[in-house]
Amino acid sequence: MTPYRLTGLISCIIILCCLTMPCALHGHQDTLFTIEADGRLEGVPEKYGPAYLKISGILSSSTPEVVLILGKNMVRMPECIARLFVLPKGEKIIISGSWYHKSKLPPYINFRLPQRTYSYGFADGYEMLFNLETAELIYITKTIVSQDMMSMQDQNIEPSELCKAEEIGAIKILPNRQEFRRGGTSSIIRTN
Repeated sequence: MTPYRLTGLISCIIILCCLTMPCALHGHQDTLFTIEADGRLEGVPEKYGPAYLKISGILSSSTPEVVLILGKNMVRMPECIARLFVLPKGEKIIISGSWYHKSKLPPYINFRLPQRTYSYGFADGYEMLFNLETAELIYITKTIVSQDMMSMQDQNIEPSELCKAEEIGAIKILPNRQEFRRGGTSSIIRTN
């Protein structure tokens, strides 16, 4: 085989690998769920369902009642956490999850609770991750966009920073969850 044919063969193999292994080329992406009028979370696999996020009293109170149901597990959020579900006008809860990722992280459902979304997609706000199998809280993160709007920082929030000791008992917390905590700074490049 001539060097040119060998190079062509290697190029074909690389292209074939790229086409047949898209997961190796792309990072993991959560599956988006939609919330129906009755609170049912559409898109959550039957194995973890039925899944509901029921929010009531949001218009008549500064603290709504928030209930998460994942199969036979139910979590009634304490007021200190339920307050995070009150969003400014124009903001919407974004719900996603993953049960197919390859990491130590258990199957999860993620609630993004933006307080202010900027035109390029970053948002100040909170994010809560719950175990899809047990409804245990994995983590709470607060995201803050920098004043120059060129980066954002994720800060891990302990439930004890938001809640009194007697309120924390109302929510199951995943043991050994420290290994799954997020944090750090993300930057973006803007072109004007």
